[in-house]
Amino acid sequence: MNSKNLFSKMKRDKKEKKEIISKSNRKSLLLSRIKSFKRKDDKANNLKTKRKIANQLTKIVMVLAILPLLFIGITNYFMETERSIKSIEESNLNMAKSISNQVEAQINGLFDVLKILHLSNDFINLDISKARGILTKTVYEYDSINSIQVYDEKGNQLLSSKNMDTDVNVSGEEWFQKTLEEERYVSDSHIEDMLPEIIIAMPIKNVVNQTKAVISANISLKNLTSIAEEFKMGETGNTYIVDRNGVMIVHMDYRNKVFTPFDAKEAGIEGVVKVLEGNSGVSTYKNENNETVLGAYCYMPSTGFGILVEQNEAEVTKSAVINFGRTLWVTIVAVFIIIFLTSIISRRFSAPIVNLVKVVDEIGSGDLTKRVKVNSKNEIGKLQHEFNKMVDSLYNIISNVSQAIINFKENVEQLSQNTELTVVASEEITRIVQQVASGAEDQLKNVEDTIGLVEGIAKNVEVVDANANSILVATSEASHIAKEGSKDVESTRSSMYSIASKVKQSAEQIQALNERTNEIGNIITFIDNISKQTNLLALNAAIEAARAGEYGKGFTVVAEEVRNLAEQTSDASNNIVNLISQIQLEMDKVSKSMEEGIIEVDKGSQAIEKTISSFEKIVRETDKVFQGVEDFAVVVEELSENMNKIEGSIALVSAVSQQTAAGTQTIMASTEEQQSAIHQVNQAIEDLNKMTDSLNEMIKGFKIN
Repeated sequence: MNSKNLFSKMKRDKKEKKEIISKSNRKSLLLSRIKSFKRKDDKANNLKTKRKIANQLTKIVMVLAILPLLFIGITNYFMETERSIKSIEESNLNMAKSISNQVEAQINGLFDVLKILHLSNDFINLDISKARGILTKTVYEYDSINSIQVYDEKGNQLLSSKNMDTDVNVSGEEWFQKTLEEERYVSDSHIEDMLPEIIIAMPIKNVVNQTKAVISANISLKNLTSIAEEFKMGETGNTYIVDRNGVMIVHMDYRNKVFTPFDAKEAGIEGVVKVLEGNSGVSTYKNENNETVLGAYCYMPSTGFGILVEQNEAEVTKSAVINFGRTLWVTIVAVFIIIFLTSIISRRFSAPIVNLVKVVDEIGSGDLTKRVKVNSKNEIGKLQHEFNKMVDSLYNIISNVSQAIINFKENVEQLSQNTELTVVASEEITRIVQQVASGAEDQLKNVEDTIGLVEGIAKNVEVVDANANSILVATSEASHIAKEGSKDVESTRSSMYSIASKVKQSAEQIQALNERTNEIGNIITFIDNISKQTNLLALNAAIEAARAGEYGKGFTVVAEEVRNLAEQTSDASNNIVNLISQIQLEMDKVSKSMEEGIIEVDKGSQAIEKTISSFEKIVRETDKVFQGVEDFAVVVEELSENMNKIEGSIALVSAVSQQTAAGTQTIMASTEEQQSAIHQVNQAIEDLNKMTDSLNEMIKGFKIN
């Protein structure tokens, strides 16, 4: 009963200790907040609030005003740039297509001139001077045509508007060979008399559509240059034409790009490469001067030429850059206006806050009797009102804390007395628990010794069980082997009986065979007698035949042959008799051997009978041994199971003893921790006394009356 009261008192003291520590933590938090509030007030005294708020407002308004202006300016810049680029690209592409159409029309018109010439005039049969006059007149009428020639199908010149040299042969020229294969052909460009020109040619065919001649014209590209110059775009615009090999045949820089052939394809100009691949379109790339240009290109299928119109990208985007600069100037002017207006507005806005800061400074110095005058109905007025409420709350807190300090000191003294009683009770509990722990350790040691003995017995039982199982297996195998041996001996006895029966049958058959050989001997003797009589008869017949003289010669021969046969038969009979005698001797030997074998088989059968009787006794005895070993194994197995149960029970007792020892150790550790906690409580009580003194000193700095 006393121990229960002691433990209940310890629980109450522990609960009171937690409450004291909780109150102490709350007081410490209050003190830290008050100190933090005073530090913040000290920092606020060093800030120029009005100017700081004004600067913040100015910066915020500037950001809100400048960002939209910059966003609009940048957006307009990119949109105008994109719009200008698309417009120029579309314009350049249309221009390239227009130039392509004009060049196509001009070249097609010149082909029509050649067609009309050879259809309206038979240059092959026409008078040379008259034909030359027609060609010269045509050259005079068309500025683009430098000269006109007529060649036969072998390439020999027939007519020319320039001269009458008939030694000219153009069969090796590419343009001539292509013309023979095609209806029309336009050659690559070349320089003639310091001017670029091309050759256009077409075949002259007869009524059966066979080529009989070729008419060609040397075309000046001067007119194409004028067309390109008419379509110049802006200050940096450039229009030029390349032949099917990428060589420039028309360009504004005639001296460096046309007179001195310039291979734009080899230079890697993207627009030229694409147009020679048969494409038409627009692209942005580097020109021969490594300048970024907006290029439009158009392919001419009839000639294989390419028209390119280019303009520098910087010129296209120039207007967008100018507009963006204007936007920046507008933004800068707006910034100055915003700074002026926000400085005026911020002064009016920050005045109530400045007054609030002054009151905060006075409260920060400890005067809690000061209040802020509420002179606005907006959020700042609400802030002033809430600040006054906060000061009122702080005033009440300081008053309550002052009273709480007095009450707290009284509680601390009571707590100190309770902790002393707790220390005494804890020491008594520790002594009792140590005694219990000592007894538990002795019990655990005895249980461990018992476990060792039981484990030794259990191991011996397991060994006996294993040996019994081995003996059981061995006797089972021995019984099985004896039974199998008995079966084998029984089988051997049956075989011996069968052998004896077979030998007796063989002896009887040999005896019967001996009798048959005797009968054969009698028959052979009879045959021998007949052969002797036949020999005598043959001899008598020969004598009688000799007496008959000439008439008995044939019969003499027959009698001689019969006598020979009789002698041969007698000899064969003697041989057979000898063989039969030998067979009879051998059969007598075999018959005696079989009789001896029958005697030995009878002896073996008697021995097997004795062996079978012995095996039957062995099987009966091994069965008895097997049954005894099996009963012994069952007893050993039951003993092993009982030993396992005993071992488990002792292990359970050991576990309980260990738990008891561990529980006492835990209780001792808990009591030690409790004593340590009590010492900590005492230390906390001392700290609380110091904190209350410090808090009391701090409260003295506040003016509340």
